[in-house]
Amino acid sequence: FQRYIEQSLEQLSHISSEFEPSSQKRRKMSL
Repeated sequence: FQRYIEQSLEQLSHISSEFEPSSQKRRKMSL
């Protein structure tokens, strides 16, 4: 189950990185 969550989070982060600017992506990663 944990693996599934990690994969979904990775997909979401990848999609968000495509739509959102890199600055926001860095901000999320720092948090």
